[in-house]
Amino acid sequence: MTTTRSTSGTNPRKTQRRGRPRSVFQAAQSGDDVQLLTALRDRIAKTLADPDTPARDLASLSKRLLEINGELKTAVKVMEEEAKKARAAEGSGAGGDEAWSGV
Repeated sequence: MTTTRSTSGTNPRKTQRRGRPRSVFQAAQSGDDVQLLTALRDRIAKTLADPDTPARDLASLSKRLLEINGELKTAVKVMEEEAKKARAAEGSGAGGDEAWSGV
């Protein structure tokens, strides 16, 4: 499922779609690191799967694919931790109210 997040108020140009970008160029323009890493990973994987890719390129492409995949996992983990902290902050209430005892 893709979700939309707005990075600044109601400016539609700043609205980014989570999910797979159509190209590395579009991902780079989005400014979203996760989208860029995903697009790069997918592009390199596609090149590695192509039987016409020269054998001399396979080692460097494989190495870079593994590096990008590690960076992507780290970025996603950081994003999930930030979202978890934001949910916890919303749940605790910004006003510092005490828990209601129900009495």
